[in-house]
Amino acid sequence: MTSFHSRVKRRPGSPTPGWFTRGPDGYNSESLSVYEHGDFCPVLLGDVKGGQDLLQNGNTISFKIVAKLGYGSFSTVWLAKNVKVARCILLQTYQQSRISMSRHGSCRVKSTRVREQRGPPSIKHIYNNDLYKLSGESSVNSSSVGHPSWGKNVVLGLHKDTFTSEALHNSFMCDCNVDIFYIGKEGEAPSLPPNLPKYIVQHEEIGLLTDKEDMSKVDLIDFGISFEEPTKTKVWGTKYYPAPENEEGWCASAKSDFWSLGCVLLYGLAGKNFFEEYDRHDYLNHDDDGQLLLIDDHLRENRCLRKNISFRMLIGDIIHHLLQKDPSKRDPDTIRDLLRKLESGDYGYDCGNSQDESSDGNDT
Repeated sequence: MTSFHSRVKRRPGSPTPGWFTRGPDGYNSESLSVYEHGDFCPVLLGDVKGGQDLLQNGNTISFKIVAKLGYGSFSTVWLAKNVKVARCILLQTYQQSRISMSRHGSCRVKSTRVREQRGPPSIKHIYNNDLYKLSGESSVNSSSVGHPSWGKNVVLGLHKDTFTSEALHNSFMCDCNVDIFYIGKEGEAPSLPPNLPKYIVQHEEIGLLTDKEDMSKVDLIDFGISFEEPTKTKVWGTKYYPAPENEEGWCASAKSDFWSLGCVLLYGLAGKNFFEEYDRHDYLNHDDDGQLLLIDDHLRENRCLRKNISFRMLIGDIIHHLLQKDPSKRDPDTIRDLLRKLESGDYGYDCGNSQDESSDGNDT
């Protein structure tokens, strides 16, 4: 990983250099009302940044920030496009309070998973680790990845004051196709609810929506409290997603985001929040076998997973490794190995009628 420097910009009509952003204070971890000159600068949509190319030692690289893929209590992930060649990378901005070796606003690139891309960027081609891979592919239409259909669509929302309409269109106009959707409830015309992100950005290749006319099929997921309070002043996550250590006063970390990701995957696959159906303390009091049984029972809400037992069990094992009470047991190497096994198809595929298939439950 390396850090990238950016020259200070001057706001038009302003006597001093710096960034001036709009929106609720603390809504995004990188948002600042005023940025004072320093060695490192925050990341903004449309920025062109430069630094050392980690794939080719001795060379430099320039890339344009074209989209925000997501943010959490620990870091923010941006999509950047090389200005010279058709290659996309992920830029991860860490909060100073969450990582001691990071200076304020420093930007770091995880380059080991950088992949070349000749067309418009899509999540399934540019993720920087296997966890992003699973969460990205779980929202891709089954015909493109050869997996069963999934239950719920999960997307990230962008606040209207973070990316203005003009900024969104200008950034995506030349780099990739994008649709901007407003949020609406089922049976109602699209509305603009207060305190919710008002833009949902979907890359054309990802296929996040099963029906573009029915926005009720899209759910917003956030590891923080952006949708519950006007400012993000605490490290707790959305009601059903915080890791146990967060509620005990620990700071958010990559390991706590692992727990949240496990909760999100269960919701995306089954269409119901796991810890809304089951008491978290009860889950944690079970041994490993008992926890796996609870996870498996939840995944049976998905009709396709109910039919394919071996595939469901492997998915459940991955999620179980994310939902460990001890953060040190949420081991990314173990999860990565399981994801590679899942990707290779080495999980078995059950066909024909089975006891699971004949059960009478709600099909998701």
